[in-house]
Amino acid sequence: MPSEKMSIFLDLIKELPTDTVLTNWNGTPITVTRMAEELELDSRIGNDYVSDCIRVARDFLKRKARKI
Repeated sequence: MPSEKMSIFLDLIKELPTDTVLTNWNGTPITVTRMAEELELDSRIGNDYVSDCIRVARDFLKRKARKI
């Protein structure tokens, strides 16, 4: 069973078309279907992806805050 953090991202990922290809920070492609499996397993790949997404969101918010 995925953690609460993983469940949130799993719900978001499942909203995408199944043939969508995602990339992680180093550019490795992974399908939405495979990522959903990784998130359900609470794997290192899933954890890395979630961490990358949160890091990007944090950086985006930081840049936006500087503009205000």
